Amino acid sequence: MTPPSQKHRKIGFYLEGGEGGVLTWNFTIRPEELIREEPSRLTVQQTLGSAWVDAFDRGVSTITLKGHTGWRGGFSADGAAQFENLRSTVFTQWHARRKALAEKGQDPEAVGLYFADTLDRITARVAPKTFTLRRSKDAPLLMRYDVSLLVLNDNAEPTSAKDAITGALFNPLRWLTAKLGLENLVREIGEIIKQVGQAYSAVKEVVTQVCAFVQSCVRLVLDVIDEVRSGIGNLTAPIFSTVQMVAQAAGNGFGILATGESAGAVKGLLMRAASTMNDIACTIANGFETGRTFRSFDDLYGASNCSSTGGGRAWSTYAEAERSPLQEMFPPVASRVSVSTAGRNAIDTLLRDPLTIPSVAASQALAVLPSGVKLR
Repeated sequence: MTPPSQKHRKIGFYLEGGEGGVLTWNFTIRPEELIREEPSRLTVQQTLGSAWVDAFDRGVSTITLKGHTGWRGGFSADGAAQFENLRSTVFTQWHARRKALAEKGQDPEAVGLYFADTLDRITARVAPKTFTLRRSKDAPLLMRYDVSLLVLNDNAEPTSAKDAITGALFNPLRWLTAKLGLENLVREIGEIIKQVGQAYSAVKEVVTQVCAFVQSCVRLVLDVIDEVRSGIGNLTAPIFSTVQMVAQAAGNGFGILATGESAGAVKGLLMRAASTMNDIACTIANGFETGRTFRSFDDLYGASNCSSTGGGRAWSTYAEAERSPLQEMFPPVASRVSVSTAGRNAIDTLLRDPLTIPSVAASQALAVLPSGVKLR
């Protein structure tokens, strides 16, 4: 059996707090060694007859990373520059920001360094214990690192979080957790497609096609996440919103088909597919911060009636150039997702109240989704 792809399972760091904004680092070249040591605080008492152990709960865990950042003077990225960026994110900036806050009389704990390993499912707030550079004459073009981290918080949630939901919303690594959830849902869709292919049902073909289509949509979202990380702006937000609507529409459609299915096994598969689609829509909607930055359009306003005597605004530069400000607010770009009129109608149909949609209409709308929404 072919092992699953690890393309989207990134390993990296996230530094927040203090001056300088948020810094992130992803290992383009994975560490050669990753060691996590979890000690126990034990004291063994020796006696003449036997021995006993005083146990004082768990000790402070450590994470050790060893590897290199690539060749110095490489074509794609200079390994020496990558090494300095790693050192700045993990060690230099962490100490500098904490010192700056302490000198101002503020809490240095506001600076947080987070280690995220989506391959081994490790997310923790850490502190850099040592950062070591290793050079060797056997490999003069490589700068090897040896990073030792102390694990401060396994859950990596802010101390202000009052419950699990609040913690998830304010977790600075929420987008990484959501990304990992989407990867699991992609595999779940694959299992559904496999089981639907073994069933005997009139809706077998449309369910298989829609599931495979949504799977490709989620993979596109994962590719975009790798490109932009947590920063979702004007150009990428439409991809997320479109895939979210498609998943929600598919979930509603599968739920409607399930109500009209008599075979218990097929009904169970349809409900499982509907639940997976809803999970995808909720993960995309709540797992990533989608924001838009609007420019100042003061020049849009024209001159006032009293501009010749009392000042006022100048003549609109957009009117003089006969240009629309909307063109600058939303510049035309080559979209990676396009929705046709038929696709829009199908989505609108499936997003209505499920009680008002007949099973036949839901099946027809589902069949249009793969051709009505195009991916590039």
